[in-house]
Amino acid sequence: MAENDQEEVELRSAEPIKMSGRPSPFLQAVRAPQDGEADWEYGRITEAQPVEGIFPVVGGYVDRAGKFHNMVHLRATSGEEEDIWSDMSLPFCVRMNEVLVRCVKRYGDITNPGEIRQAVLGSSQGTRLDMLLYLRCFSNYEDKGWIYKMDVECGSIICTMAESAPFSVDVNLYDVGRYDSPHPEQSEYEVVLPRIKVPVRWRRMTPAGDQIVEAVAAREESRKDVATWGVVVRLLDYDGKDVSVGLDDVLDKTGRVILGYGGRRSKMKPRGVEAYKLVKKMATYDRDFLREQFMDSEPSLDLEVSAKCPECGMVNRVRLDLNQSGFFFPKATSALTKRTFSSLWTVGG
Repeated sequence: MAENDQEEVELRSAEPIKMSGRPSPFLQAVRAPQDGEADWEYGRITEAQPVEGIFPVVGGYVDRAGKFHNMVHLRATSGEEEDIWSDMSLPFCVRMNEVLVRCVKRYGDITNPGEIRQAVLGSSQGTRLDMLLYLRCFSNYEDKGWIYKMDVECGSIICTMAESAPFSVDVNLYDVGRYDSPHPEQSEYEVVLPRIKVPVRWRRMTPAGDQIVEAVAAREESRKDVATWGVVVRLLDYDGKDVSVGLDDVLDKTGRVILGYGGRRSKMKPRGVEAYKLVKKMATYDRDFLREQFMDSEPSLDLEVSAKCPECGMVNRVRLDLNQSGFFFPKATSALTKRTFSSLWTVGG
């Protein structure tokens, strides 16, 4: 793309206009290094109407030709995406993926809608979460969309015994740590387990893997196996044997995990059962080794947040919860909260 201050970018609005200029302040803030000077180059965008934006993402995507893409052109969310996001009957990862597929206008050099879908769904979990945070920031830019008001339940004994209500904490999404992989163009890796000396090939977390782990965590009977399935969904080969699993191997037609995979009368497909038992019996030393490999090689975001309880003063370390209703609808959630408190006050008075 030409590096020209007069490059024109067409905006999608009620009355299409053309403007030129430097990146808007909120985009400069996202990409500014320690010295405060923006160092990215990917054409020019307007600062007048934050309806579209071009962002660098961690991880990126490698197409079939072997070309690496890590710049994403996003448009702001509309009513269609709001309806998808508010459908809580769908798993979080399914809603996230569908919203991103609809809002990505270009992924690197990829502009074909079908290829964009393939690229988004072929990106790692950290890459898609990075897109989601950017999308939230500028879709709600007028209301300081980079500030996410998240509800937190205090974990102290005092608040637990008192059944204290959750408190709200402001999270600046610009401050979320973003970690790229040493080799972002690589999506599969080969290692040797240190204890049993067996070669293993694994891949970065995929959307299918996200959905499986989320389904396992959603059922009380299978929740204890989340750590195991977090390894299972990444494995491709074990000692030269294909052990990869797909959605159909683990989930039923409704998207729920098939139970009974640990017993003799398992209802899960043999492929899923075999992979599960393999990792379940794996030594903790080798499992920890694999998890370290995942952390070192996968692009990721630091989603841990410190939240001080106003009641007892305890500092809670919690994970950034992007599944709360206020993530994409901050103003509506705030209004609902005000109405609720107003009603309670009226009744109590």
